[in-house]
Amino acid sequence: MFGAAPLRLMLALCALASATHDVCIKDGVFGTCVNIVNCPSAVAGIHKSHKMPKICRFEQMEPIVCCFDNVRTSTATTFSPKSFQEPTTIDDYDYYHENIEEKTCKPVPPELTAPRTGQKAWDKCLEYQEKLVYPCEMSQDLSSVTKWERRTKCYRIADGLIVGGKDAAKNEFSHMALLGYGKGSGENIHWLCGGSLISDKFILTAGHCIADRIYGVVTFAYLNLLNRSEIADNSPNKYGIKTIIKHPGYQSPNKYNDIALLELDRR
Repeated sequence: MFGAAPLRLMLALCALASATHDVCIKDGVFGTCVNIVNCPSAVAGIHKSHKMPKICRFEQMEPIVCCFDNVRTSTATTFSPKSFQEPTTIDDYDYYHENIEEKTCKPVPPELTAPRTGQKAWDKCLEYQEKLVYPCEMSQDLSSVTKWERRTKCYRIADGLIVGGKDAAKNEFSHMALLGYGKGSGENIHWLCGGSLISDKFILTAGHCIADRIYGVVTFAYLNLLNRSEIADNSPNKYGIKTIIKHPGYQSPNKYNDIALLELDRR
């Protein structure tokens, strides 16, 4: 819950709004992406029911929200297709081969995991452990029938407390992310902040990391990086930032509620 002071601070960040009027959609209704200061219903929703509007994006750290003020449903279908594009649906095909068994593996051994508790965060960790740390993959035996088995991809070094510092090993901290600012590639991207991958598509970072005064908003994330010299523009570990979600009560430069989420452009 956040009060009027953080809201006033957020609304006062920019007196001159830059509304681009891109088309957005929420619950099947078309709206327009505008600066939050130009959307009275969004501001009223925050004040009265603490209901956050749908964020289209951020411009200069300002929320551009999906606004439905003065939007008539009868004209919703007249928007240019260049402004709004329906998601592309790709058919899924299941291929069958008589010598390939159904993809099934035994559960992760109890000594390598822990029981579920019903707590969402904990159970999600166990789910990702099963998919990523001990994945079910094809066996490498040479039999005529392809079988599946649990593989181990745990690179954690189970040492005691480290005294004096020690270099990390390759893949040991693959969930750590380096955040980049700027457009283009190569030296045009400035890697200045960090975060941690907490799901298959979201990075947790500090609120003050969502933008830099010189280079603008965060645009890229690089995962599983051991050394900056390994950065490559065409690496599959380089991701674009699709959505920036800062804490609604974040205050700069005091850095109150200094936390944010970054949605990656792909899983």
